[in-house]
Order: sequence, then C-alpha cells, then structure tokens
Amino acid sequence: MSYSCKNSCENSFENNGTNNFVNSGVNRQNYLHVVRCLRLFILIFFLNGCATSSIFNPYPSQLAEIKSNVENGDFPNALKTLDKKRNSKDKTLYMLERGRISQLQGDEDVSLSDFELAINSEVIADEKARISASGTVASGLALFSNDNAIGYRASSYERVMMHHYQAINYLKKKDVEGAGVEVRRAALEQRDAMERHSKAIAQAEKEARTNNYNPAENSAQINQRFAAMYTAAGDVKNSFQNAYTFYVSGLIYELLGEPNDAYIDYKKALEIYPGNTVVQQDLLRLSRNLGFNEDYDIFSKKFNHQGEKAKPGEGELVILYEDGYVPVKEEIGIPIGARRTIHTVSFPIYRDLSRQTGRLSLSNELGVIGYTSMICDFRALAVKDLQEKLPGIVIRQVLRLIAKEGMRKTADNNLGAAGSIAAIIFNVVSERADRRSWLTLPRNAQILRVRLPAGVQELNLSSSNGERDTISVNIREDKMSILHVVGTRNQLFVHSL
Repeated sequence: MSYSCKNSCENSFENNGTNNFVNSGVNRQNYLHVVRCLRLFILIFFLNGCATSSIFNPYPSQLAEIKSNVENGDFPNALKTLDKKRNSKDKTLYMLERGRISQLQGDEDVSLSDFELAINSEVIADEKARISASGTVASGLALFSNDNAIGYRASSYERVMMHHYQAINYLKKKDVEGAGVEVRRAALEQRDAMERHSKAIAQAEKEARTNNYNPAENSAQINQRFAAMYTAAGDVKNSFQNAYTFYVSGLIYELLGEPNDAYIDYKKALEIYPGNTVVQQDLLRLSRNLGFNEDYDIFSKKFNHQGEKAKPGEGELVILYEDGYVPVKEEIGIPIGARRTIHTVSFPIYRDLSRQTGRLSLSNELGVIGYTSMICDFRALAVKDLQEKLPGIVIRQVLRLIAKEGMRKTADNNLGAAGSIAAIIFNVVSERADRRSWLTLPRNAQILRVRLPAGVQELNLSSSNGERDTISVNIREDKMSILHVVGTRNQLFVHSL
C-alpha cells in the first residue's frame, strides 16, 4: 500500500464521514477521536508490511491499463510498470505477467529472465513453507485485513504454464534441449499439484478444528452462491493438468527424436481432452510408425479413421493458437456465521462463464486449409482452481471474523467507544476479496496440424474476432514448422518457433 493510498483512505473517511457522524449524533470531539484511532489502525497496518497494493486496489484494476498498453502496442510502458513490482510481496504474479508480455513482444531473452524469477520465487516460497509455520492459513496480520496481505502464490495451473512458456521461449531460440527440460519440469508440477492441494486442505481443516469451527455451518450458503461456477468447473477433472501442455510436450519430444515419449504425452492429452481430432491423428500416426499395432487397431476403430500418411515432398505446419484473456475474478458478499454472529464477507467469484470458442482459420490463395480446434479451456481451469480453494478461503474468512471481532473488543476496552467505531470502520474498509490471478493467460488454447508442400508458403490467418495476418512460412520436407499465434482483443501476435 503506497503512502498516497494510505492518505487517500484517511482523507476519504474525513471528507465523506463527517456529515454522517455529525448527523448520527456524535460530536466533533468524539469524531476526531475516531479519526485518530482509525489512523492508528492504518499506520500499524502500513508499518507491518501488510498493506500491499492489492489490499485496497483490486488486482484486475491494476492490470487493466497494462493490458490496454499491450493492445495498443505500447510494450515499454506495460513492462516498465510491472518492473517496479519486481521486489514486491506479489513479485511472482507481476513477473508472470511481465514474462508473458515480453513473449508477445518477441523478446524471448527478457521473457526467459522474468519467468525464471517467478519460478525461483515459488521455489523459495515452497522451501519456506516446509520449514516455517508462517505458511499456515492463519498467517500474520492477514487475519486483520484480507487474503491480499498474503504474498501471492501461483496456482497449480499457473505454475505449469510458467514452464510451458519457458519451453516456448527456448523453441524460439532454437534450443530444443532447453525446451525439453522445461516440459519435464511442467510434468513434475502436474504430478506434485495434487499433493500440494491435499496438504492445503488438511492445513485449513486443522485450523478450523483448532478454532472450534465446523465448515459445514456455511456450506449451504456458499454452494448456493457458487452453483453456476461449480457447473462451469465441471468441464475439467481438476485444475492441475491441461492437455495443451501435454501436447506441446509431445511436439518437443518429437523434435528431440523421442517418439515414444511423444506418444505417451499425446495419450495423456487425449485422456484430458478426448474430442480433439488433431491429437487423434497424431496417435494414429505414431502408433502405426512405432509398430504399436494393437493400439493402432483400437484407435482406428474408436476414431473411425485410418489416419493420414505422409507424402513425398511435404512437410508439417503446427499452429498453437491462444485466444483472448482468462476471465477476471469479481467480488461477491455472502453472509456467513462465526460464533453465533452473522457477517457479510467478501469472496472471489467468476461470473464470466461463457465458453467463447472462436477459432483461427488457415488459408492460402486456393482457399481454407483448416481450422484450429480447442485443446484447453483456461476459463474452466481457473474456475476449477477457485472451487478447489474455496474450503480454505471460507475457513480463513471465519477465522478473520473472529480475529477482527477480538480486535474491536480490544479497541473498545483500551480506547472506548471511539476505538470500537474506528475498528469497525477499518474492518469494513479492509474487507476485500482476493481477486489476484495471472490475467494475461489466454481464455483457451487451440491447435492445428496440417501437411503442406515443401517450400515457402504464403498463408493467411484469420480469427473469429476479425483479426488477420499474412505470413510466409518455410515448409521443409519431412520436418515440422511451428507457429505460436496469440489473439487478443484486436490483433494477432505471430511468432515462428
């Protein structure tokens, strides 16, 4: 929380609160006493390092201008703004945004550096959580403010995408070995995510038992408000795995000359997203080429297709298309009970639940060659991630209610009615949902894989949103060429890997 933000909170109260207090019968002397008490709460909060910028200024609001800069091609300002957050408590999140934007700009060296900083930040936080009690759900002065006071920890799907995009960066630098290292790290993240999730739930339940709270008390109220979100989350099994990363991993293993490993990851991709015809074709091709005749017979019957065979004088073009932006968390007030009292508290929620499956077309002077098809719905992953975290969020909110009520009683005992009023005002002002998440991630990812005649090809890309681009691609015989295409609100970013 900046000094200007602190002053803004105080001035807003002084400017807007005077009439309300005077009209309610509190004299000016008592009013000034309340203001002094309130200032004391804010000062203590500020000096203890908990007043990060997201506590009073929601993270989506911070990112709005940065995303606008990207849309207008003003990368320097977007990156400069994020660079100022390099040493903040939320540096992991800011560096994820910066790494993604640097990649869109075409600067893979800066993107590599930014993502590596985010990765190292998570590694350090993991180590601290293993050796310190500060990683519990009731950590620090977050109990007296909101979850934004806790340093940001990347969600499991975000941690996987750190390594995914690092692999893309290495491919742009023609370092296939480096890309191979990153997809292996991504696979490890996907395996470890379930264990981290189980530990987080267990810790939250332990905190609830310690404070004599039964989570079932508020479950009906919570489930009712989040019913639509739960339905959208039903599109994916969990937030820990995504078929897009497994597919890119398969491509990289093919480039490394490791078709068996590629085959394994394509199978994993199909398990997660069984309807993608591109992955089906790849499994048919590799099962035939590797001599897995039993698998080939099963797949050809299941897909009702024999698979295309390579022709002399042709090469492959693979398009990795990422469309739009992942939805933004909003805020909702829900009455919940704690120790026989009911309070309305703020929760994060996703309301933008529409699927939005626009696609990218590839064409030449002869007509349309093909369309991309969905392989990952990041909207559903983000919603599922929040659903998985809700039990812990509810428990933290109840513990926070208890702590804030204790703070109010202490203020009343030590400072009288004015202290109690100031504590109530501070509690209301600081009641904010944690709306932080990696917001420059795409809404969904799609793929297309086609065979084209060898040689330089003039190709047209066109999105459902009307974004267009014309590119020249050198197709090499029996080789794979890859395009990374990102469609935002009004333009396409196209990079050759």
